[in-house]
Amino acid sequence: MTDARTGEAHRLRLRENRIFLALSIIIGILAGLAAVLFSLAIDRADYALFGLAPSSLRTFFVPVLVSLGTGVLLATVFRGVRGSGVPQTKAAFHLQGGVIPARVPVGKFITAVLCIGSGHSMGREGPSVQIGAGIASVIGRWLRLSPARVKELVPVGAAGALAAAFNTPIA
Repeated sequence: MTDARTGEAHRLRLRENRIFLALSIIIGILAGLAAVLFSLAIDRADYALFGLAPSSLRTFFVPVLVSLGTGVLLATVFRGVRGSGVPQTKAAFHLQGGVIPARVPVGKFITAVLCIGSGHSMGREGPSVQIGAGIASVIGRWLRLSPARVKELVPVGAAGALAAAFNTPIA
């Protein structure tokens, strides 16, 4: 009787691990697609803000005005979205058990698109990491996975987005 229970428990763990592997692949793909969308949005924002041949005034004032606008957004709407993205993702992983609120990837997407698209000196890799990790965390909690499984998904989302940000989809 004990062998039957042990065998059944082993089969259930195997099944759970297979489902988690499939979920990891799906999250990696979604995070990668989010990073691609992020890159495309940056290009669109750059074109919308500067056009093909921006004037000197536009080149000076657009970054200043966008900085003020994103500063207001960060101070009022997206308070937890400050920083480059990688240290904040590491902190969420280690200190908050992988819990990243849904407003973080949304806010990081919007504010980083505006900042990078307006010519600020920052890359898309750090924000991509936080966006991908946030997507993974939100999906894991939405599916009501255990806290340990949600935490395990955060690096999956971060890796998927980072691979896409560096144009290495196989990675």
